[in-house]
Amino acid sequence: MGFLLASLCVVHLLLLEADGTSAETEPFYPFGLNNGDTQYDYNSYYYNYGHYFQIQPETSFPFFGGKYYLINIYMQGFLTLGQTSDYYYPIQFPSYSRNDFIAPFWTTWNNGVNGALFYREVTSGSVLQEVTSDINQYYPQLNFSAAWAFIATWNWTKYDSAAPPEATFQVVLVTDGTLSFVLMNYGNLSATSDVQVGYDTMNSTNYFSMPGSFQSNITNLSFTSNVNVKGRWVFRTDYCYNNCLFQDDFYPYGPNNGDSLIPPVNDGNSSVILLTETLQFFGTEYNKLYVNNNGFLTFGQAVSSPYSSMFRSGYDIIAPFWSNWNTTKSGVISYRQATSGSDLQQATSDINQYFPQLNFTATWVFIATWDNVAFYNMDTETSFQVVLISDGDQSFVLMNYGRISSVISSMQAGFVTADSMIYFNMMEYSSYTDLTFSSNVNVKGRWVFQTNINYEKGIAV
Repeated sequence: MGFLLASLCVVHLLLLEADGTSAETEPFYPFGLNNGDTQYDYNSYYYNYGHYFQIQPETSFPFFGGKYYLINIYMQGFLTLGQTSDYYYPIQFPSYSRNDFIAPFWTTWNNGVNGALFYREVTSGSVLQEVTSDINQYYPQLNFSAAWAFIATWNWTKYDSAAPPEATFQVVLVTDGTLSFVLMNYGNLSATSDVQVGYDTMNSTNYFSMPGSFQSNITNLSFTSNVNVKGRWVFRTDYCYNNCLFQDDFYPYGPNNGDSLIPPVNDGNSSVILLTETLQFFGTEYNKLYVNNNGFLTFGQAVSSPYSSMFRSGYDIIAPFWSNWNTTKSGVISYRQATSGSDLQQATSDINQYFPQLNFTATWVFIATWDNVAFYNMDTETSFQVVLISDGDQSFVLMNYGRISSVISSMQAGFVTADSMIYFNMMEYSSYTDLTFSSNVNVKGRWVFQTNINYEKGIAV
């Protein structure tokens, strides 16, 4: 996107009533108590560092490949989507962290005097009409119609230094359910150099750091723009090439790669899948399996429980990510098995990298992928994959993890034998939101296990 910087001129002064209501709003959208905002006062030292409040919006907000039902608003002038942040002081983008940040003006504040934060959701009325008009002015090819907006305004906050409390800025999140945008509006800004402005995604697969961040001239935001509206910056945030690279290490999947699809039935299973080669699973040989829509494999019979009861179930189970997935809402589950070609070459290379002492040559691969599946009835997207690999005698399970929604409850990942004597519970080693970044083979988002070995009791990596 080319950035059109408006020429420097006299800064627009935002006039405020006693209750914080904006008397003149350009470039701000109306805010304050009289406009239906909730007001959050800065009234104690505790609120200065790391304090935030959380809202669950009425709809999901698309943000570079993810869809979010949680917004965390921090007093320091930034938001996170989904997971909360361990960072309180401003960090530079790209941060390569595990958070999605939106930072209209992230700095260190002393908010004990003359400060308030206003916020509200909007699903109808004049503000949606105004933001619809604005987005269509900036992106006329999209024919956009806003269905939801979230507006947060930091009003007359005070820097951590002795500088006067002169900073007013606003962030607006807006979506029609598919497209999404972030608008950042600026009024008076006191001089400071310790500021990060922009956005950053998990692992920094998409980010923007405003020119002037961590420099004293960042206060020029009151005069500049990328949409030719002084004091306003606008970013489209819904689209992400290659799912933001979170699935780079997945084996190829989907109908274009020869996969069969499992019908989108809630709590459903595949029909029985007859294996072209037997799989060794801790002392038992299997020649068939079932793929469960809720994120696990069984061998003896289909199991349709949406609840993650991997242990003491009485079944041999491989569960890359067992939870209440609902492909009737969104997402696709597919599978295939291969006895020749590039899948075997990739599996052979991977296993020899992780187990170099085995001199392994794969003769059979089975791949099942849950692609952008929804959790329960929520418009969220989670992707993961399980790969079974064998040479007829030795067998392995790979679990690959892509983007994971942050609103999942009741989940299990790992494997277990029917008597629960041999098992691996990944939740003992990694939080579910961390599976995308964790590994036992030094490949981010991948866990690998050898399953043809008998253990007397238990298993550990």
